[in-house]
Amino acid sequence: MTRDTSNDFAFADRIAEVMDGTRFEGYLHVTVPELVKSARADGATYVDMVFARRDPDEPEHWRYEDRADPGTESAQEELETARLDWYGEQFELRWLDNETTAKVRLDVFHEGDELA
Repeated sequence: MTRDTSNDFAFADRIAEVMDGTRFEGYLHVTVPELVKSARADGATYVDMVFARRDPDEPEHWRYEDRADPGTESAQEELETARLDWYGEQFELRWLDNETTAKVRLDVFHEGDELA
């Protein structure tokens, strides 16, 4: 088994706004905590994506949905085009700058809460 860092995937740890036309739908967080490639022929690297969707019925007004894509190629193509096919729903992505990413990471995905 070989291991690579998440830096090997261009969209690792990035966050985008998810839009349906002009309507804001939420945020997409792309994570690849550790790329692990199996020595077996069927081994795959997974790209994890979490879609935080606005939902007034949820306690914090966000509903979290996730998806794990086997292999980086299809995820790379999808993310490069900034078009997201989320279980049959089509969305556009707008990648956030570093400052906005840090705020969304804390406020929406609660990463870094333990440091606050």
